[in-house]
Amino acid sequence: GFDFHRAIVVRLNRPKLVYLSYRVGDHVFWTKEKVQLAKGEKLISDGKIAARTRCGNQVSERARNAISPQEPPTAVFDQPMQVGGGTGTQVPFPSDFESALLTRPQFPELDPAAAGPPRSGLFFIPPGGGFFPPVFPPAIPSGGCETAAEEKHEQRLGIKDDEKKEKHCSSPTPFPGLPPATVPEPGTILLVSSGLAGVYLRYRRKSAKPWE
Repeated sequence: GFDFHRAIVVRLNRPKLVYLSYRVGDHVFWTKEKVQLAKGEKLISDGKIAARTRCGNQVSERARNAISPQEPPTAVFDQPMQVGGGTGTQVPFPSDFESALLTRPQFPELDPAAAGPPRSGLFFIPPGGGFFPPVFPPAIPSGGCETAAEEKHEQRLGIKDDEKKEKHCSSPTPFPGLPPATVPEPGTILLVSSGLAGVYLRYRRKSAKPWE
């Protein structure tokens, strides 16, 4: 799943064509054709999974097999997630999901429409019925560092962010091993053994009874 502990928010430096995910009931589908993301749009990524901050739909560069015949219009995917009010049909998220988001700090760079916890999702009702709420990753804590894998993932997606404001994860240093135990020299062992033997023999002589 989405690792929100590693999540960062990045901005596209040029338009990008990607496939988008969406949900119908309990099933997640992907768009049949690529949808263009505008330059400057923000994405949230954990280095492996990326999603749009404006609506929460996951993005992918390659096509997926899960395609629905009732795919909503492309314009629906550009509508931001509503947080109360608005013209879109609203439906609340499960209470336990919302509570989990409320306990996490918000990322300061998110747009106002996406900064708060998603109290509701935008639904699209196609002619044949069914609903299409967005697939939204959880909110993330700020202050994390960016790994080399995340940086590589950004470059592959054509994402460019302000490197001066980023904190890069340092390479893990190997745990310092304990110094090897000192092994006594053979001569030292021989001297100690001889000394103990001498003390033992002297004790035996003192405690032995004289011959009658």
